[in-house]
Amino acid sequence: MADLKEAVLLRECILTEIEDAKLKQAQAVERLADVEAIISQVISDPVDIVRKQAGKDTGVVDVLVQGVMVKHNVPKKVEWDEDKLKGIEKTIAAHGDDPSEYMDISTKTTRKVSEKKYKGMSPDVKKVFDSARTVKRGQPKMSFELR
Repeated sequence: MADLKEAVLLRECILTEIEDAKLKQAQAVERLADVEAIISQVISDPVDIVRKQAGKDTGVVDVLVQGVMVKHNVPKKVEWDEDKLKGIEKTIAAHGDDPSEYMDISTKTTRKVSEKKYKGMSPDVKKVFDSARTVKRGQPKMSFELR
């Protein structure tokens, strides 16, 4: 039989190690947040300028800042109003066209429009769908290449 006293002492030792590791992790996360705030402050204006020049609110832009190539990616999050899509579906069907050419109809209640289909639509058709479409900016992601 194992010695209970030794096992309890070992357990306490391990729990202390875990608490120390948690404290170190919390400190590292705090330091990382400070560094990321500095990086954001330094790259903010150059990234904004390049985005405006490129006419890109979302997507990837590459910006050279102080000898560092910054790849700044703002994902595009598209949301569709399903009630409006149902109305659009009825309008398309009333004109004798097939709504599934424009949207995915997976169930009686779910309607989706893929970005690929949306981008392939003519400007007039896009206008019909725009009322049901909301584009939001996702969380920016960055990667760096030292030059």
